[in-house]
Amino acid sequence: MDRVTAMAYAPDGHSLAFAWASQVSLLGTDDWSERCLFTIPGPPRRVSFLDFTPDGHHLVLLTSPDPLSVFDLPTNEGRIEVWDVARYQERIELRANVPLGSITALAPDGRYLAWVVHDQHHSPGSVTFWDVFAAREKAKLEWDSQDMLYDLTFSPDGQTLATGGASGTVKLWPWRQLLELV
Repeated sequence: MDRVTAMAYAPDGHSLAFAWASQVSLLGTDDWSERCLFTIPGPPRRVSFLDFTPDGHHLVLLTSPDPLSVFDLPTNEGRIEVWDVARYQERIELRANVPLGSITALAPDGRYLAWVVHDQHHSPGSVTFWDVFAAREKAKLEWDSQDMLYDLTFSPDGQTLATGGASGTVKLWPWRQLLELV
């Protein structure tokens, strides 16, 4: 079996989703039996992030072309995919140009996906916010162009974004207020 690249528990704790190769499996945590299997269509893709929406009805995935694939695809073509868990099918596919290796977090309300990208085209301290269900970039938050971000997470109430940088600095952002997303 290929290596696991992303995992998330369902909000009710009764399922564990994990990605490997171009597949996502859901296991029941009561008996660890496989409940379903999603196969991502098309050329092989790697899932670098997945999480459940708060209601547990959808899985939000960040996928990129598998760098070990024989297909000749650009390695920075990211896709955000929203899968319907009950129907075992893709609900929305969004092209987002999210490079491999981005650091990603889903807001607790399931509406916004935030990521940091480490490449020559992005500021090392810039966080991009993507509106998952409107299927578009909503805003960017600039941290400090001299300090590279290495992690980010949302507070449980979704009001604060914590970011950690290479300098050892942790900053707490009232991101909804700063981006006028109140």
